[in-house]
Amino acid sequence: MAQRPTATGVPGVPPHMRGQVGTQFGPKELSVLMKLLFYSISMITLPIGSYFLTKAYLFEGYMGIENGSIHAAIVTVVIVHVIIGLYIRSAWNEEVSEKPKDD
Repeated sequence: MAQRPTATGVPGVPPHMRGQVGTQFGPKELSVLMKLLFYSISMITLPIGSYFLTKAYLFEGYMGIENGSIHAAIVTVVIVHVIIGLYIRSAWNEEVSEKPKDD
């Protein structure tokens, strides 16, 4: 036997949650979402920007290297690894701070 939709249009939603399903983020969810957004944008912009900036200005411009692509690619890989490491560190610290303290 199928359930009839309630006032919210979703069958089986408790009365205290009507109008709140999928519409609110708690502080923890918002923090996780903002952290993911920050590291996602960093992962896209910083490596690409560092490649072109170091290639044009540092290696080919300042140092006079004729083709600085390989050197700029190495800098880019290092930056990607730093971003991943910082994300792992922040996730590790978040997990440690959530553990309850035994008194």
